[in-house]
Parts: sequence; structure tokens; C-alpha cells
Amino acid sequence: MTELKQLRLNSLENSRKSLARVIRAYHMGIVPENQYRALVYGIDKLLAYWKELSAEALEKRIQNIEQILREKA
Repeated sequence: MTELKQLRLNSLENSRKSLARVIRAYHMGIVPENQYRALVYGIDKLLAYWKELSAEALEKRIQNIEQILREKA
């Protein structure tokens, strides 16, 4: 696993890029199948977490906008 020494997983965008790197490495034969499956599973769960955080942030923004609109009405 020489090319995958570091996977940046500190944001949604970096996690998506890291998943793409893992997939490319598997297709090039750098990563064995069992390691590939474990990495994809873990990154998939992390991506779900990042997406949930994004959804929560959007929901809070919507609630704030609705509150402002109620106050102005």
C-alpha cells in the first residue's frame, strides 16, 4: 500500500477524494481486495457522517430563516 500512506479524511470533499484514491489503487492492483473492502466500508461510513453533519447544518439554517420570516411577519 505504498501510494495510500495518508488518506485525508478531515472533510466531506477530502473523504470523497480519498475514496476515489482507494478505488483507483485497487484497480491498479496496489491494494488487496480484503484491504480495499475494509477501506471502502470505513470511508463509506465516514461519508455518511459528513453528509449527516451537512444536513444538520442546512436544517439549522432553514430554521433560522423561518424564524426571521416569522418575526418580520
